[in-house]
Amino acid sequence: MESYCLALAEAMSIGVPSVASYTSALPELITDSIDGYLFPLHDEFVCADRVIRLLRDEKLQHDFSQKASSKMRSRIIPSEIALSQINIYKAICADNK
Repeated sequence: MESYCLALAEAMSIGVPSVASYTSALPELITDSIDGYLFPLHDEFVCADRVIRLLRDEKLQHDFSQKASSKMRSRIIPSEIALSQINIYKAICADNK
């Protein structure tokens, strides 16, 4: 089980309207009814309801898409991610000397 769903973060960053369960770190990615839908874990009825609502409402799709993309693009900054990875590798290499 992945606590932070990179696939969801990437999907949101390109504007895919998303539905996910209240589990692990997913509520840190989606703000329910603002930039996606969240549903209780193992509640397939609420999940289906949220998916159907989203499929039937083009304005909602557009709103979720715009808000999710904007949120995730402000969080995912490639140069900062690259610098963070470089620093991790430097720390690992320094520890192994």
